[in-house]
Amino acid sequence: TARRPAGDRPLLVVVSDGRATWAEGGEDPVAASHRAAAEVRSAGVDALVVDCEPAERRLGLAERLAASMGGRWLPVADVTGDALASVVRAALAR
Repeated sequence: TARRPAGDRPLLVVVSDGRATWAEGGEDPVAASHRAAAEVRSAGVDALVVDCEPAERRLGLAERLAASMGGRWLPVADVTGDALASVVRAALAR
């Protein structure tokens, strides 16, 4: 594992509709994505999931992925400079 200088905090940004379509070994793709998200959470990495799921076909998968990561969820329609700056400030304040 690479070491980061003190004060450097990674911020993982995922842009997704949450619809996982493939997983190694034939595993359920959504379950595999949530397992990976739990690893991100346990590593203490701050995360933001930008949900680009179409409103007319909403399943809430990206929102659940953000929850599995312990990250923040932001619908793509709400993406603004201020919203992104808020996420970065929150990550830096931890």
